[in-house]
Amino acid sequence: LATPTGPVPAWRIDSDTVTLGGVDYPSRGPGSGMTARCTSPSNSTGLPAISIPCGFSEQGLPIGLQLIGRPFEEELLYQASSAYEAVSPALGKRPPVS
Repeated sequence: LATPTGPVPAWRIDSDTVTLGGVDYPSRGPGSGMTARCTSPSNSTGLPAISIPCGFSEQGLPIGLQLIGRPFEEELLYQASSAYEAVSPALGKRPPVS
């Protein structure tokens, strides 16, 4: 199963909030769980999952693709991730660091 890693592109590390659906949420600490809602299902069920870079936002920040596998199929996730990264347009690019 392929899903976004997060509901919004990455935000600046020095940002205190992230806007999702017009609502501001804390970027860390209490109340920040909304930003992890795409990864919670695999964490809660124990299904293997991996996040790989798949592109960049207009601000140059990374966007992640999450692959979720069947129980005990971690090896298949590694193989699929490796195959995707080999042809990904994000290959070799890095986000800006200031």
